[in-house]
Amino acid sequence: MSNLERFNKKGMNEKLNYLRDDNIFCNKTQSDFFIFIKGIILHRSENSYVKKEALTLLFDHFLLGNIKERQILSLLLDDWQSENDAFLEVQRLKILHLFYEKESSEIESVYETSSINSDLEISSEALYNLGLIFMQKSFFSLDTINFIQNIERSNDFFLQSKNTIENRVDSEFFSLVTAVLLNLVKHQTPLVDQYLSKIPELIFKIVSLSINNLISSFYFGFYRILFSVAKIYSKKPDDWLNFRSDMDELFLYYSEIENELLNERLNKSTISKQFKNIINTKFIVPFFSCNFQSQLSKIELLKKECISEEEKLQFLQNMTNIIRDKNLKKKVENESIKSKMSELFHYIPQSRRDIVISKIDPDDPVSILKCFEELQEYSFQNIFDSLISACIKMQGNRNYRGNFSEDDRNTFIATLLETSKYHVKDQTRWSKSATGKNAGEIDILVYDKKKRPFTIIEALNLDSLDKTYINLHIDKIFNYDSTGLKQNIILIYSNAVYFDKLWEKYCTYIEEYNFVYERTDQIIDEKIYADVRNITTVHNRNGMEVNLHHVMINLL
Repeated sequence: MSNLERFNKKGMNEKLNYLRDDNIFCNKTQSDFFIFIKGIILHRSENSYVKKEALTLLFDHFLLGNIKERQILSLLLDDWQSENDAFLEVQRLKILHLFYEKESSEIESVYETSSINSDLEISSEALYNLGLIFMQKSFFSLDTINFIQNIERSNDFFLQSKNTIENRVDSEFFSLVTAVLLNLVKHQTPLVDQYLSKIPELIFKIVSLSINNLISSFYFGFYRILFSVAKIYSKKPDDWLNFRSDMDELFLYYSEIENELLNERLNKSTISKQFKNIINTKFIVPFFSCNFQSQLSKIELLKKECISEEEKLQFLQNMTNIIRDKNLKKKVENESIKSKMSELFHYIPQSRRDIVISKIDPDDPVSILKCFEELQEYSFQNIFDSLISACIKMQGNRNYRGNFSEDDRNTFIATLLETSKYHVKDQTRWSKSATGKNAGEIDILVYDKKKRPFTIIEALNLDSLDKTYINLHIDKIFNYDSTGLKQNIILIYSNAVYFDKLWEKYCTYIEEYNFVYERTDQIIDEKIYADVRNITTVHNRNGMEVNLHHVMINLL
């Protein structure tokens, strides 16, 4: 009889005592021990508490060096069974975050899938970890624009996690931290004090629920650093230099940041280690570089006054170096312009926005003007990217999943397109209907800035390849389009159990379909996401090429 078989015959208390025995690893090879513990965790009928105890034990032995990293990752990613209970799944999600840097894309995918799990505990934990991931990404961002984009997504995930279940104080804490960072980097300080005032109470809750002093130090560290940075930003630069006491206060706050960031207990995670870098590069350095240029003479006088105070002298010297660095100032100004432009045109999809903004030369006002004009222009790519973004948001909203009303889904999409500054009418009566007799309804019609029709979006719900229903909508879009628009879209909300199979059947059917306007041989197949697909058929309409984009999104 194997060790696992003998273990399975024990009662629950015996199993727990066995797993808590310090000698459990004795007389077992690394491979045998891993197979034994893995067998307990993957056993379908094993008690969930026993499984959790086994998973915790396995992770402890990984930390001790008794289990290889590839072994625990193979269990958590490759061998994991989706039917494992919520109690164990939450523990798995917590452990996976510690391996994020090793298998970032696969682990992020696990969190994205788990974030829409019907079990709210699992969903909340996944959203919390996505928040941490994007906060970490923001700390590694090379420019302010990417920092803002990542910290905004981080804040959104933390808020979703907090709102999914009650008493999610860790998510609420980091939602406030990311909100403070976002407002500081955008120089929108009025709300900062309001956010900061809420943090101490949350820390008290976290500390009262924890017996780990390192955890409380971690949260206190974030708060003290943010508080100090907010204080630096709250006063005018002239105030710091006109009064020696205020200059001392600036040094005090700056020292507080340095001392807290050098605290060994705070530097336990990648997020904490990067916090020092992001505070310096995104807040302290730009603040000094942009605001103190005209105050160099005053700073030189202050340096002479504190010649015997080594730490303060070093601080002032660092400040002087930052201010005198013309390349740094140019970089800060460049990032500031790009950040403002990105903020102004936030409704334009990131990929498109980044390409245009990257052309800006801060020394050339004409390039800034050209960027502004280009971002103001309508383009089908911008509209299409905004549509895909709206579809992704719909997928993340549980209310619209499953057998949901087609009209309500259309309204959701149209509303999001409107918030992206497009002129949109949904279900508008225009042109002739599919029968050619009466005025019909267009699902979504997008106008250009001169209020001329720009793109038609015709949408339908599908749970199977209903050819009659598909024919009706495809023919209808060409009949609605009386002028021959260059780009139109068929948007399919899939309620099929097997999304990929419905997509394959749809593509096959489209290749054989007898369109109102002859299809050329060209079919453009674009891989967008696993659950968002798109092909484009090209048609000859009275000697002119027009495109029909077929987009299918998985909403089951």
